Parts: sequence; structure tokens; C-alpha cells
Amino acid sequence: MFTEMVEEHEQMDPPGTYKVLPGQAFSVLKHVMYNRRCQQKPIWNTFLIAGFGPPAGKHVPPHIQCDSAYSEPFLGMIDMHGTPLSTSNYYTTGLGNYAALPLLRQATKEVEMFRKNSLPQALTCEEAQQVACDVMRVMSLRLERCSNRVQMARVDADGVALSAPFRLEQEWDFDGFHMNEDGCSFQEPDDHGRYRCVG
Repeated sequence: MFTEMVEEHEQMDPPGTYKVLPGQAFSVLKHVMYNRRCQQKPIWNTFLIAGFGPPAGKHVPPHIQCDSAYSEPFLGMIDMHGTPLSTSNYYTTGLGNYAALPLLRQATKEVEMFRKNSLPQALTCEEAQQVACDVMRVMSLRLERCSNRVQMARVDADGVALSAPFRLEQEWDFDGFHMNEDGCSFQEPDDHGRYRCVG
């Protein structure tokens, strides 16, 4: 449905002049999700929309809409209820709302900065990638539905760069994993399948 709308919009006269901007896509999806919710047929997804486009509320002629001089970054999220959010520097979805959000807040020093009435600390691209890897590593260790195989995307004025899938390193060789409740480690099972506890 959304792909058809984008193709139809881009075929307007003259073809190729009109591009779907991130703010426009955000607005359309917001109304679609809210409409489906009101019909009691929600789409069980959360959408993140990222891109570069002219500032919201500012009219820019179509022939310069994609010019980077008139563009600013856009990041927004729409949940299954049609609730739009577009004022934060980062968003999480699903179980990331519980496991990843606190780590992101810590990395950007959000709480400390808000107490000082200032904006959260901006991260460089390298810092953001490192934080994202750390967050996904924690989630893959803590949540059974999360894998350690991830893929990173970067959206900037030049477009979208998508990395190849890669695996995050995990450390499972801790002494605590090899001990029982009494604090002793287990040996190999004996002939009867019982483990012998060694001091």
C-alpha cells in the first residue's frame, strides 16, 4: 500500500521532480496507523522513519526539496496505535523499550543534561555505532528472542548505508556459569549420569 502511494507520488508531472520526504511519509503512516486502530484492525508493527528533508512547516519548492542545503535530519516513530513521536534523538521498539532505552540514556547522559536544562549529548557516528553494538550485545545476552547477528544502517544526507550482517562477540566463559548454587564447579558426569561437585 505505502509503496504504491510512493510510486504514484513520484510519477506526478513532471516525473522525478516530486520525492516523498521523510516528514510526508511520517504523516501518511501516522494517519494510516491511527485509522486502522480506530477500525479495530491495528497493524501490529512499530515504524521508524529516518531521512533528510526540509524542516517541518517550511515550504520549499519541489525542484530544491532534495538539496542538502535545505535539508535537516528527521527521525520519527509511529506505534501500532498511531501515536507519532518525532522529538527524540533515538527510539527503541519492542523489548528494546525495556532493555536498550536505559543504556541509550546513559550513553547520551540524558538525565544529567535535562537536570541542567540542556539537550542530551550528541554522539559521533563511531560512538553511536559502538553504543548500538553494546546495546544489541546486552539484549542478545538477556533476551531469548534477540540474536547476536545484527545489521547496522546509517542515514545521512548522501542516502542510506546498510552494513553487511555481522555477529557480535559474546563472553560466556565466566566462572559463575560453571558453578551450582553451593558455589562449587561441576565435573563431567559419571557412568550413572550424575555430576560430581568439586570444591
